[in-house]
Amino acid sequence: MQTKSQKALSTGIAILVAMVVGFGVESYMKKINGPSSMRTLNKVADEMNKSLPMMVDSETQLTNVIGMDKKFVYNYELIHLDSGNGLIDKISQLKPNMVNADCSTPETRDQFLKNGTTMEYKYYDRNKNYLTAIDILPSDCP
Repeated sequence: MQTKSQKALSTGIAILVAMVVGFGVESYMKKINGPSSMRTLNKVADEMNKSLPMMVDSETQLTNVIGMDKKFVYNYELIHLDSGNGLIDKISQLKPNMVNADCSTPETRDQFLKNGTTMEYKYYDRNKNYLTAIDILPSDCP
């Protein structure tokens, strides 16, 4: 037979265990359903892909987007350009402007970057050969 103090201790331990387990489940659910989870980013990508491919300028077509865990990938095709002629260097020089754009656009900054999502921009030439990628990290924003 348990004494009152033993019952209180057992009850206290049971409550503590329930709280820890409950917090762990809540934390896990936030992780798998949170704003930077693969599930959430896939839903965003699926919705965006309904209106793709789409020309973003006279040379660049956004072909599709992919939601991954903590990463959102934009795939671009440079429809009139082949690799070579310093094309990769020219694309790489765009990074400062892209960081500025992503960090100053409220939707991208608040819904993606502030929630730990890396924005990745992949570029392919007109023959669908991979050229390069530019990653905008959450830490890139001031």
